[in-house]
Amino acid sequence: MEAGGQATGLEACDDVAAEDDTRIRSVEFFIDGSPAGKAEKAPYAIRCNTAGLKAGVWHRISAVGSDTTGNASEARIMLRVAEAGP
Repeated sequence: MEAGGQATGLEACDDVAAEDDTRIRSVEFFIDGSPAGKAEKAPYAIRCNTAGLKAGVWHRISAVGSDTTGNASEARIMLRVAEAGP
């Protein structure tokens, strides 16, 4: 999913590239601040059903990666869910 993109139905919320000088423990995903899933091995991605999100407005998708030493880093994109077609 690209930053500023649109989605409908069942989509990959994000495919995150994570790297560290130690081993990546996991990447946790959040939609508008609510937990959406967790990936513990590459590729770091989850599937989410955008049908539960309000259409036509922007939503924040966050990914928080953590390594085996307890360090964490966050990346965010904005996503707009497309209105249902005819």
